[in-house]
Amino acid sequence: MSNQIFGNVKNIPTQTLPHSATEEEVSVDIPSLVNRKTKAATLKSYLSEAGGFSMHLWNRPKIGRLPSGEMFLYDGDHRRHLYKLTHPDATKLPAVVVDVSSKEEIHKLFVLENKKNRKTLSANEVFVHEVRSGAADSLATEGHLKRCGLTVSLGTGEAGSVVGASSGYLGQHQKPMEVTINGFKKAVVDTNLNSVITAAQRLQIMWQNDHKIQAEFLGGLARVYKNIHDLNINKTLKSPFINFLNDRKTGLKGMNEVAAYFKSKGGTKVNYIEDCIALGIMDSFKEDLKYTKALSPKTWKKYFGVYRNQLKDKLDRV
Repeated sequence: MSNQIFGNVKNIPTQTLPHSATEEEVSVDIPSLVNRKTKAATLKSYLSEAGGFSMHLWNRPKIGRLPSGEMFLYDGDHRRHLYKLTHPDATKLPAVVVDVSSKEEIHKLFVLENKKNRKTLSANEVFVHEVRSGAADSLATEGHLKRCGLTVSLGTGEAGSVVGASSGYLGQHQKPMEVTINGFKKAVVDTNLNSVITAAQRLQIMWQNDHKIQAEFLGGLARVYKNIHDLNINKTLKSPFINFLNDRKTGLKGMNEVAAYFKSKGGTKVNYIEDCIALGIMDSFKEDLKYTKALSPKTWKKYFGVYRNQLKDKLDRV
C-alpha cells in the first residue's frame, strides 16, 4: 500500500455507520452461520507458506452477537480452524464481536465482507447468503429456482446451506437437483423462465437420481423449447422429441456425456456452448428421424428449420 491516495477522493463516502464491536475471547467451537466448506488442503497451504502459525499474519475471526446473546461466526472459519489446530489445548479464541439485530444482518455482513474483497468467494456462496439476508433480487431468483425444482448449495450439507426448491419436479420423493447460479441465471436471461422450467423438468425426468443439473445443457435445451413453438404441447412433436432424447440417454448414459455429444454436434464454439448444444439437439433429432420415421422431413423443416438455420448462421459467424 502507498502512503498517499491516488485518484479522485471527492466522491468517496466518508460517513461512519453506527456500530458496536469489541475484541473478545469466545469459544473455539462457536458455531458458524452457513459458512463455506473449511478445507484441509487450504489450511495446509496457509501453514506451509508461512512456515507455521504466525500471529503476524493471523486476523481475528468475526462474530455476530444477537440481542439474545447467541453468537455466530460469520467470517474466518479457516482462521478459527488454524487456531484450533495449532493451539490444541485452547478453549477460547481471540475474535472481533459485533452486535447485530438479526441473523439476516449477519448474512448481509458476510456478503459485504466477502463479495468484493475476496476473489475466492464463489457466485453460489454469495447467492446463498444474499437469499438468507433477504436481498430482494436474490429472493426473486430463488422463486425461479423453486418453480424449476432446483437448488443452489454451498456443498457443506449443513442446515441452511441450500436455497431453492425443497423437492424435485417429480415431488417429495425426488431430491431437487443443484445448479450453478450463474448458469441458471444465464439460461433464464437468454430464453425465458417458462422455457427453463420445461427444460429443467425434462432433465429431471430423464435423470431422476442425479444430484446436479448440467447448466449448459439446461440453457441449450431451453433455447430449443423457447424457439420451437408448441414443442411441449403439440403431440405430433412432443412424443417423438422426448423419445429421441431418451434414446440419446440410453446410448450415452450420463447427463454430462449427452450434453457433450450435443455440444460436439453443434460445433463446440467457445462462449456459445448453449447455442452449440441447441443446434446439436436439432441436427441430431433430424438425423434420428431418418431411422425412426417419427416425423417426416417436411414436418421437421416446418417446425425446426427456421431456427436451426438462424442458429447455424450465427455460429458460423463467430
